[in-house]
Amino acid sequence: MPRPRSETPIYRRHKSHNQAVSTVRLANGERRDLYLGPWKSAASKNEHARIVALVTANGGIYPSAANDLSLDEALVVYTRYVESYYVVPDGRSSRSADNIKAALCYLTRFFGETNLVEFAPSSLKAIRNVMIREPIRPQEREISVQRRLPVRHDRD
Repeated sequence: MPRPRSETPIYRRHKSHNQAVSTVRLANGERRDLYLGPWKSAASKNEHARIVALVTANGGIYPSAANDLSLDEALVVYTRYVESYYVVPDGRSSRSADNIKAALCYLTRFFGETNLVEFAPSSLKAIRNVMIREPIRPQEREISVQRRLPVRHDRD
């Protein structure tokens, strides 16, 4: 018989970081670790007390703004990451970044206002089908031809 779940988050120590941490349940059933500050500090204990009061008031669930996040808002954050990660040595964004942003346009066009929690793999399948059916515009065809790797003929 499984142990009954405690609705009250427990104040515990994350040893490698020497931080106080508390695990809370979100409305979608997932769990999330919240770092509260240095272990056994007054600030971390105050933060834990605040979290316990918040969770108790909401029936054991930690209210999270992530449940209200739209796909467009998440893509803005992801695009910033892509622009900072996929760069060439001189600081410009790479072709990979451009390709990723082009693919994200489909997500924005069809599912931009969708709640992120409601976005499912079936949505990606729908986008894939649209991408297959849509004709390639002439300017995109030129780009795809230019991006092909050159063939090396100097092999022995």
